[in-house]
Amino acid sequence: MTNADANAIATYIDNCPFEEKSDPWKDLAERAGVVKEYRDKENLDFDTQTIQKHVTAVSTIKTHKSVVKEKHTPKQQQQRYEWCILMLELRPHGQQWRCVLWCDELHWMTGPKYQKGVKRRSGDPAQYDPRNIQYKKDHKPDPDTQDHFHIYTVLGYNFA
Repeated sequence: MTNADANAIATYIDNCPFEEKSDPWKDLAERAGVVKEYRDKENLDFDTQTIQKHVTAVSTIKTHKSVVKEKHTPKQQQQRYEWCILMLELRPHGQQWRCVLWCDELHWMTGPKYQKGVKRRSGDPAQYDPRNIQYKKDHKPDPDTQDHFHIYTVLGYNFA
């Protein structure tokens, strides 16, 4: 496998649709026009590990967990915006937020995976690129197949 082959695969991964970024390395290499004749006989120059290592060395592309973001309805967006405006009117100065309790929840689930592993470059710009974010309305798994741990945390005065 040459550097030109690895760059062709990297370019294809950069430009392919999100749904394809989780496909196996050989399939991506074949769609990029690089892999030749591996289905009938084993071609060690284009086996999965060789493709992955060479593409990662040339372009820093490797498999990462995708960032999952849900799309909010226009009504939800409007409600969040109105809440922010109201809170800024009630507490316009940072000092007024000292006695506000902040809540956070952590849902720790085991079971079927719903967060895709996608091939992308390393670093924040690539991680938060809209082409690498998993937008799926019902991306969460079936609750009946999950084991849940529910942790609820309240952070109070001067928590920072």
